[in-house]
Amino acid sequence: MQIRALTLADLPDVCRIQAACYVAVTPESPASLLAKIQAAPQTCFLALASDVAVAYVLAMPWREGEAVPLDSACCELPGVPDCLYIHDLAVDPVAAGAGVGRQMISAVMAAAESLALASQCLIAVQGARAFWQRYGFVAQRATPSLRRKLAGYGEDAVYMTRRTPTGV
Repeated sequence: MQIRALTLADLPDVCRIQAACYVAVTPESPASLLAKIQAAPQTCFLALASDVAVAYVLAMPWREGEAVPLDSACCELPGVPDCLYIHDLAVDPVAAGAGVGRQMISAVMAAAESLALASQCLIAVQGARAFWQRYGFVAQRATPSLRRKLAGYGEDAVYMTRRTPTGV
């Protein structure tokens, strides 16, 4: 398995994997995905197995307690981020069970540590809460503003955080 930085040329693979994974929510537009990749190329990754894209992760420096806009054609990073927000981690069903998700999470955690960010945040969807709990993420009470944003992520969406173990 090779994990490398995601590039703009990978957008078709990201869209293909996204469409295969997200059945309970409407997938984001290519413009939205592109905006996120362009905003934070140093924290977005692609996994390849035998030169075929099998997973991706979109993560960006952000503010804890806030959500990255869903399906927005622009993505402007905050001036003073305090967390690495994992916007999307998707593994092609053909690669399920091969440990790809774990490898992608390792890449994201290393990126968070290199940026000296104190936490990682995400919104778990499609029943993924238990998956993220295995990696130390804890569900958080959402503010009214965040609850309104969570509504766009599906009925079971939950905001979760994880503190960087090094105590950065």
